[in-house]
Amino acid sequence: MEKVPGVGPKSAEKLKTNGIETAEDLACARPGDVAGALNISMAKAKALINSAKTLVSDTLVTLITAKELAQQRIQTVKYIKTGSTRLDEILGGGVQTDALTSFVGRYGTGKTQICHQLCVNTVLDHGEMAAYIETESHTFSHRRIIEMAKAKDPDVDPARVLDNIYVVPASEVTDPFRQFIAYERINTLLKEGKPIRLLCIDSFSARFREFYQGREVSSERSQETARHVGMLHNLASKHNMAVVLTIQVYGQPDPKTQAATKSKMGIPYAAYGGEQLLHSSTYWVTLDYAGGDIWEAFVMDAPDLPRKSAQFRLMPEGVRDT
Repeated sequence: MEKVPGVGPKSAEKLKTNGIETAEDLACARPGDVAGALNISMAKAKALINSAKTLVSDTLVTLITAKELAQQRIQTVKYIKTGSTRLDEILGGGVQTDALTSFVGRYGTGKTQICHQLCVNTVLDHGEMAAYIETESHTFSHRRIIEMAKAKDPDVDPARVLDNIYVVPASEVTDPFRQFIAYERINTLLKEGKPIRLLCIDSFSARFREFYQGREVSSERSQETARHVGMLHNLASKHNMAVVLTIQVYGQPDPKTQAATKSKMGIPYAAYGGEQLLHSSTYWVTLDYAGGDIWEAFVMDAPDLPRKSAQFRLMPEGVRDT
């Protein structure tokens, strides 16, 4: 950082405090963030950013061939199993790392249960850690984690599983801004070397729904959503982590609108967050209740997978095949 003309030790420390830790970070920073961190004018902030860009221009963006990219992803991307082989199959092998997967559905369609099963499988199958951001009271259940873990391995030590899952409780996530701070806290743990392979935000949209009410704040909501999604994509890519969001929905009263939404989403409900979340998710999976102990998942959008559905069961043991 101090190799950037105009940045001394004190300025570097101030920038680091505000999350701008390297010359590359400074080259990609927003002028307003730099100006605020250093208490300087926008013109001076832009000059510092341009100096950083000049310094790191050769390494800021790396070009590789498609073959090299394919080899990288084959070597690094991991798949976290859901507990159902049929659900894993339509997901291409499970929930992928270096990707943002959204599970969308009504209350009681299995979103939270899938998150719990993914946490257990991350710890027991991969020997790594999971993180869970709870935005609604008591969404995360340690009892459910133990039940699923015991079903997977009767001899497992429940304390070992729980010790490897970080939880941000709902009491700490009172609005979208504190929710973003929770991502930053997870990022700090990753920088400290914690092997966190999975991050679940359950529910991503709950605090947005409470905080942004009315059409007059839709623009502010969109901007804040974009900030969140950008941070989560960065975490997934930088740390080869699977980021899973659960998304709430709302009903469509008009039959024609219901039919159009079902054609687009797989269910006759619209996702809260709109088109922005649709475009932002790597994998978009809608969930619905099929009857009895059977649920159904629809992969509605994916860069490398066809539209496909699969049925699965939610049992005391966890997510299982029908």
